[in-house]
Amino acid sequence: MISPRIDQPARGRHSLRKLAARAALIMLLIAALAIWGYRLLRPSTRQRLYQSGLEALKANDLGAVQAAIEALSAAHDAEPYVRVLQGAIDLRQGRLSQAVARFLKAREDPRVAAIANMLAGDALYRNRQFGDAIDALVQSVRLDPSLTDAHRRLAAVYYDIGATAPAIREMQVVAEQAPDDPRPHRMMGLIYKDQEAFPAAIKAYQETLRRDPNLPERNDVLLELAHCQLEAWQHSGFEQTIKMCPR
Repeated sequence: MISPRIDQPARGRHSLRKLAARAALIMLLIAALAIWGYRLLRPSTRQRLYQSGLEALKANDLGAVQAAIEALSAAHDAEPYVRVLQGAIDLRQGRLSQAVARFLKAREDPRVAAIANMLAGDALYRNRQFGDAIDALVQSVRLDPSLTDAHRRLAAVYYDIGATAPAIREMQVVAEQAPDDPRPHRMMGLIYKDQEAFPAAIKAYQETLRRDPNLPERNDVLLELAHCQLEAWQHSGFEQTIKMCPR
């Protein structure tokens, strides 16, 4: 008669195989649930992932942008978000035509239309397609007037083509929306100075320095301000500015 103990190792191996099979099944179920979880992401969750990708883009963290793309790629109805983020990476890496194609497709979706138009305008501007860039950026600020970066880009395009009046208008919007940013008044000062509108240039330069007394181009701003004060016969102001200028 065979002893029952002789059969125990075989039974043990059989039990281990069953446990391994169960563990593999559980892992497959977890993976499937994860995939379906992404596909069934609520709109608010998709939006948060998209916003995190945009924030990572501002921080120039392209790895985090790519992570947001991968998470959104598995989600249902998230393709426009993916196109914007992928296009933004293309834009950063100089693939302008590819970026524009993604943005133009993405802007068909109202959820991302304002951002997609803004980034398309940026890519078109870098590609020196100024008319198309203006069209896209105008559409962007029409859809979302609070999009400060779109106003900045639009001002830059207008300035580069010599359209100073609309450039100043856009810079004034930026100055209102970003009260700590000295750059709009710096640019307005240059425009007014070139136009020999010296009193307006003086006010713009003074506001530049008020917003950031330690801006990197402070010495240039002081010298330009002094020049405008001299041209406007504001001698007392000129003397005070000269005292702050470099030797």
